[in-house]
Amino acid sequence: MKEFFFDQNVIAVTGKNGLGKTNLLDSIYYACLGKSYFSSSDKMVVKKGEEFFRIEAIYEDVDGRRKVIIKVQPSKLKEIESEGFKLERLSDHIGEYPVVMIAPSDIQTLLEGSEERRTFLNNCIVQYDKKYLHHLQYYTKLLKQRNALLKDFAERNYFDHVLLSAITSKMVVPAQDIFEARKRFIDDALSDFLRSYNSISSGSEEVNLLYKSEMHGQDFLSLMDANVSKDKALHRT
Repeated sequence: MKEFFFDQNVIAVTGKNGLGKTNLLDSIYYACLGKSYFSSSDKMVVKKGEEFFRIEAIYEDVDGRRKVIIKVQPSKLKEIESEGFKLERLSDHIGEYPVVMIAPSDIQTLLEGSEERRTFLNNCIVQYDKKYLHHLQYYTKLLKQRNALLKDFAERNYFDHVLLSAITSKMVVPAQDIFEARKRFIDDALSDFLRSYNSISSGSEEVNLLYKSEMHGQDFLSLMDANVSKDKALHRT
């Protein structure tokens, strides 16, 4: 077990490679958001040879001190306690302690596919917009159901358009909310981004942020209907 105390506005953590500097930062991120910044699987976060990990964090701000305990055993449900009370859902914890992580590998967010950029937007927005978090979780659940149905249709050499449409229609509201929230995020961030970049480049370059989506000017159901044949061929949405 290791204990760390951070009581200054700026903290520098130094040390040789492999001593755990990145693990320390990730543990802070995990305590704030309930998941690792670097791995989507808790199995990859547990120390080799161990079966679980436990993080305790005490946060202090103008409202006082609050203690959070997170216990993770990959084969079981994750447990999060706040002020001695067990939280029923991870969503109850997200957003309570806003956090931003910047790592060298983040350059790939700009260079790789759109999935990385969507993940970046999601991790930012869910921390201040509970409605977005709810719709994102609901949409993801429906998407998994739709993909499972398409795969089942392919295996049985059968297709039920009515059944597929029943799931698709439920995706309309969360999809629209996700689209609008992401658009607002980009619009709100644009002025700060331009001001910062102008300062860095001394005004020698012009840049922009654009949110590209097929839902600009088209409704969700029309887009889904237009892609049904492709979905049938690929066995996924």
